[in-house]
Amino acid sequence: MALVWKVDMSDESVDPTREQIEALAASPDSGPVVMLNLLAFREGGREHYRSYMAAAKRALEEVGGRVVLMGKAAQPFIGPPDERWDEVLVVRYPSRAAFLTMLSLDYYRDALAHRRNALSRTRLIPVDLEPR
Repeated sequence: MALVWKVDMSDESVDPTREQIEALAASPDSGPVVMLNLLAFREGGREHYRSYMAAAKRALEEVGGRVVLMGKAAQPFIGPPDERWDEVLVVRYPSRAAFLTMLSLDYYRDALAHRRNALSRTRLIPVDLEPR
């Protein structure tokens, strides 16, 4: 899949690098994947994130994905005490291809400006779901 990422990817603590996108696109796509999102907001960033999520939910529906969980993160039980997150978001996609398709939607890419304005840093971790 040729993915054109049309956003300024100047902040690697929030945006993926071209290499990260290419690696995800080249990775095995054997079925459903869950994306674990760890979110740290800028001052006043939650309002921007709500605007981003409005477009993201529409895009998720379009590609067959869904939000599984979104909640306030507590202090880490295990891990560095200074590595704190504000929220955790878990999103399920039917495949990596579906996730990459979402990234290619024009209205979704337009909404990424809100995401960038919302977050001071984030982690996005793909979790493969084993067949049962």
